[in-house]
Amino acid sequence: MSTTIAIVVFPGEDEAKAAVKRMQKAEKDHLIEVEDAVLVTKDEQGKVHVKEYKDFTTRRGAITGGAIGIVVGAVLGGPVGAAIAAGLVGGVAGA
Repeated sequence: MSTTIAIVVFPGEDEAKAAVKRMQKAEKDHLIEVEDAVLVTKDEQGKVHVKEYKDFTTRRGAITGGAIGIVVGAVLGGPVGAAIAAGLVGGVAGA
């Protein structure tokens, strides 16, 4: 099975959380297999917050860590205000 890394930017935190919920439902319905899901937000003071939805595995840690690094770098380098990004690491079932 191949591995796909998807990094998606949303206009707000609510939209990002809704996307994570849809992804979790797709996994529950066996449409995709998710290795990790991370929501990265930047508040109005510029502080970055990372919420992990699944545990890291040793096997996927380097890939996930790299994806988180890319997202955090994009958020830190982005405009001031709330920048929302979700890093989703998964393999599509049947791919």
